Amino acid sequence: VLTKVNSASSLKKIKDTLNKINPEAPIVESVHQALGFYNINHPDELLPLNYLDGKRAGLFSGIADPDSFTDLITGTGVKIGLDLRFGDHHNYSEEDLSGITAKFKKENLGIILTTEKDAARISETKLKLFKGYQVLVLRISLKIIKNEEQFFNRLLSLYSF
Repeated sequence: VLTKVNSASSLKKIKDTLNKINPEAPIVESVHQALGFYNINHPDELLPLNYLDGKRAGLFSGIADPDSFTDLITGTGVKIGLDLRFGDHHNYSEEDLSGITAKFKKENLGIILTTEKDAARISETKLKLFKGYQVLVLRISLKIIKNEEQFFNRLLSLYSF
């Protein structure tokens, strides 16, 4: 399953290499699709994608491909005031979170956006450091755009009912 094929510059080369390794293996293409935002304290209350249209916000993320997060946010109409990036799987300390809020305060940014992966790594006790900010999380899903039926048929073939 190839992800983020909409931003892969060498998709053909990747597919050609995979076909050389195993020409029988199905190649499934997918993209990350933004679904909406939710308040970090209320993950069950999804806000529409246009909720922040035209508003300025600060971003922070600790993921392998922060450009993809930034691109998804930009696609919702958000104006990015500051984009703070940490290493993949970053374990946020209180010092990190205090630094993030200080930088956003300096830029007069009251809205903070992050990824679900990052939100999951912030403990409830550390959330107090975001007091006075609207902290929203971008919910995404993986959308298969090519060979979906082949993918699910392959999965079903692995199970005996």
